[in-house]
Amino acid sequence: MEGSLPSCISAFGNITSLIIAGSDLSGTLPAALWNLTTLELLYLNNNLLEGTIPPQLSNLLNLQQLHLYENFFEGPILDYLDYTSRLQEISLCGNEFNGTIPNLSSFGRLTLLDLRANEFSGSIPSWLADATILSILHLDGNYFTGSIPSWILDLSSLTQLYLNTNSFDGQFPDVTILNSPLEILTADSNQLTGTIPSSISNLALLQILSLSYNDISGSIPASIMALTSLTTLDLEKNEITGNLPDLSALTKLITLYLGGNHFTGDIPTSFCSLQALQDLSLAVNNVTGPLPTCFSTFQYLHSLELQGNLMSGSIPTEICQLPALYTINLSDNFFSGTIPNEIGALPLSLLHLATNNFTGSLPESIGSLTSLFRLTINDNSLSGQLPDTWKKEQNNLIEIYAGGNFFTGTLPTSISFLTSLQFLYLDNNDLQGTIPSEYGLLSEMRELKLCQNNFTGPIPQEIGNLKNLKILHLHDNHITGTIPESFGELLLLQDLSLYFTNIGGTIPPSLSSLLSLAILDLDGTYVYGDTSKFLNLQFCYFSDTCVDCSAVPANCHCVDSEPKSPAVCSCVSSGSCYIDTVCYGPGIPPPSRDCTRGCFPGSNAFLWSDVCDSVKPDEPKVTFGIQLAYSECKTTLPPTFGTQFSQDIAVALGISSDHVYVNSITLRLDSSCNLDRRDITLILTEVQVNYTIICEDFSTEEIIQLMETQVEDENSLLYQGNVTQDIDSDSLLIVEVVEGSSTSSTSSTVAPSFGLLLSLVMFLYFVW
Repeated sequence: MEGSLPSCISAFGNITSLIIAGSDLSGTLPAALWNLTTLELLYLNNNLLEGTIPPQLSNLLNLQQLHLYENFFEGPILDYLDYTSRLQEISLCGNEFNGTIPNLSSFGRLTLLDLRANEFSGSIPSWLADATILSILHLDGNYFTGSIPSWILDLSSLTQLYLNTNSFDGQFPDVTILNSPLEILTADSNQLTGTIPSSISNLALLQILSLSYNDISGSIPASIMALTSLTTLDLEKNEITGNLPDLSALTKLITLYLGGNHFTGDIPTSFCSLQALQDLSLAVNNVTGPLPTCFSTFQYLHSLELQGNLMSGSIPTEICQLPALYTINLSDNFFSGTIPNEIGALPLSLLHLATNNFTGSLPESIGSLTSLFRLTINDNSLSGQLPDTWKKEQNNLIEIYAGGNFFTGTLPTSISFLTSLQFLYLDNNDLQGTIPSEYGLLSEMRELKLCQNNFTGPIPQEIGNLKNLKILHLHDNHITGTIPESFGELLLLQDLSLYFTNIGGTIPPSLSSLLSLAILDLDGTYVYGDTSKFLNLQFCYFSDTCVDCSAVPANCHCVDSEPKSPAVCSCVSSGSCYIDTVCYGPGIPPPSRDCTRGCFPGSNAFLWSDVCDSVKPDEPKVTFGIQLAYSECKTTLPPTFGTQFSQDIAVALGISSDHVYVNSITLRLDSSCNLDRRDITLILTEVQVNYTIICEDFSTEEIIQLMETQVEDENSLLYQGNVTQDIDSDSLLIVEVVEGSSTSSTSSTVAPSFGLLLSLVMFLYFVW
């Protein structure tokens, strides 16, 4: 039934019940309704009715049950309601009634008064003290103030009392009645102070006690052990102190929430008696010690929330045998050890292990958690390869937070199976390789953070398929190429961060059509282009780029300190002729070395090396940095190292290897490197240059013995401690390109088409 209540309703005559619930009735109540004087039951709940309750309601002298809940009625309840003294049930919840509660003292038969979720105010009326057969009282979700009167806990028939979500203050009252029938008492989300009275034990039949979100202090009284019928004890978000209490007598407890207080000490062994527990929260306290192994006997446990404490130790593998456990939250503690592989056997939907000291790898069994909704393992010391065992069946997985660890290797392509994924944070790790194009299948992605890693290669065009993407952070990587034109399709994008990458080229004009884009950070890149049409940007960062902030709309807070030199920008904007850095790695084919910044005649490759970022061009001489791709100390260098070195450098510069001349070589050695002297001699033989030894933890005699070569002057050996603070690369080559003729009789002449002399200084620093 839809529409308004018809006026012809009075034609029904002597009806005793009118029940039209959940029927989308709208409009106001017709005057004819109040002519049905024989009505005993009036149920108009869960509709769209509005307006006030008129005085004619007093005509319904036989009315026993009035249910108008979940509508849009408003205004005060006037005293005329008192005339309907036969009323036993009044339910007006979920409306917009306001004012104070009228005097309904004549309602001697009232058993249910439900006024929750309205806008009532004032204090609890004293006439309720005479409601001797009142069984259920809902005052929750209003604006009541004042203290809770002690007599309200003494009502002889009251079994359910709901006072939560108001503004009651003062101390929780003493309970003076013995053998109270009260079974449910909720007073959470108020402003109660003081301590929990020991007289709480008089509520012996209490099943639910909720006093959370108040300012209750002191310790939990020992008398609470008398409440043996309790199934729910919720004292979260108070100021309660002391050790966790002995609750061993409360064996019926299903829900125990003690989080957000100031409890100290270990979890007592008495908790092991709570075998009926389904939900346990001790979060955000000062609890110490390990996770009790006896928790593995809680066969009904659904949720275990211990985050924000001072707990330590490892995760007992026995916990992974609980058949109903769907939430584990151990974040922000000092847990250590590895994440047990057995965790994949749990029916988990939430797994929070962030900000601990966990080590080892993320177990491959994580791909077996087909009910997983959120995974947070960020800010630990996890390492190794991310598992590539994600499955299509994990279609509930929405969030993965794994940043701030030491994960290595490449991104697992199986993450692309997680088609419901919305948040993927893998930032601040040691991941490498390229960003898989398959990630363009993550159509629900909202936030993607792969920043602060070692990714290389271009950004896949397929990332432009992520139509729901709002935040994309790829900064602090070695990615190259240009900003994909497909980014113009990311209409919801708000924050794009590519700073300190090797990105270059023009800023795609299509980005200016992104009306939601508020933050654009391109610091330290080689981008250029027109930014005058970015009318919605609020913050843009173009330091050390070729973007002119003067062309950016005034509404954007543009930062362009230390822009690149005009020579660089002139080169970059023309798409040719400038090299700043080049990467080199023995045995790595030049096409794979996509880690360069700048450009050279005939090449549009953008070249980059972190170590050489501080090397500034000084016209007409230009300095190039070349990083040798040693990731660890090698025991044997490639036999063709010298020859391959010259050839690869020449290819990277786009010139003949005849024009590559090595002027001198400096070896940086660490005593932990097990380099054979023949390897080092091979380098010197291949390049035929002068050399200097810079070493750590080596004596002069050890160096001479190691080299077994002529050293005319021991002073030519330069000793230097802690070289890793001076150059944090594995090895480095600096190339100088100078206009003019040769400065060395042993160098080859540069071809006339280049008119350049190449001299190279190579630093090799081998790190264990």
